[in-house]
Amino acid sequence: MESDVVRLFEKMKKDNCDKNNIEGIYLNGLNNEFCKFNSTYFVPNISVSGVNDLDLINLLDDFFKFVPEFLQEHTILENRLPATDINNFQFVKKIPGRVLYFIHLLKFDMKFGGNSLTVVDKGDTDYYPSYNSDRVYYKSRLIPVLENRDKIIPIQLKEINVVESDEHFHTFAFFDEVNEKELSKDLFKLLDSDLFNISPNIYSFFRYDLFTACFNVLYPTENEIVDALELYEPIFIFIYSKYKDVEQICDFKTIEKVFDKELDIIDNEIFLKENFKKKLKKYFDRFYLLLNDELILKGWKKISYEN
Repeated sequence: MESDVVRLFEKMKKDNCDKNNIEGIYLNGLNNEFCKFNSTYFVPNISVSGVNDLDLINLLDDFFKFVPEFLQEHTILENRLPATDINNFQFVKKIPGRVLYFIHLLKFDMKFGGNSLTVVDKGDTDYYPSYNSDRVYYKSRLIPVLENRDKIIPIQLKEINVVESDEHFHTFAFFDEVNEKELSKDLFKLLDSDLFNISPNIYSFFRYDLFTACFNVLYPTENEIVDALELYEPIFIFIYSKYKDVEQICDFKTIEKVFDKELDIIDNEIFLKENFKKKLKKYFDRFYLLLNDELILKGWKKISYEN
């Protein structure tokens, strides 16, 4: 049965076709991305046990005021991915690729992310502070998933991670946050470092998450998502082939036929074509960092991009 918040969200999409009202995309001192708005909004006290439909209803109007282009083609994801992400709102768009199937997952983190001067109510053991803010921390990721499933299931690169510490091996079968950064670095080792205008140590366009390789779409309008998917699908097939038997997700004949401009197959091994690498470099060269004295004092970096 459709919930009240889903009905409200669908109505807002029909009524709101405005352009985004944001100042820019930034990285904080920990290189986490956030979207800075042109004005402030109020975030009420949110339970430490997680956001609920009422929280979303109270904030949907503000999100549509600031980022209608990001939300327009999405639906509310009521069963969060992963289920442990209890403090964010999640929106999803299902997208068929040329061969595989993907979702775009957009997460807005509603935990307090401002400074002490913006706090309205300090909160307590049950609720986070309420605050005024001109920004929101977010994640915007393309994720390869199994097709035609009621439940969203990512196409996994790994099922089990083993971490060695204190002369013991620890196995993480379901939660692999311990390895996420190192495994993200491993993804970049598969690609030429000169493809990227921004160092992966500062901002990673490719991230290992949900046991798979995800692609960060920094400014997720409909056109940007389409462009990113066009590039990412062959990249994911290439990455997958370095972890598992690629014919589990796509046979070699299909790869040769569908991705003839992007991928080469030599002795049953997949490679990125040189012309495709040039196309990738052109895509990533659009993104660059801006720094000035004010940003340096705040510990921020601004990521700009050319359309």
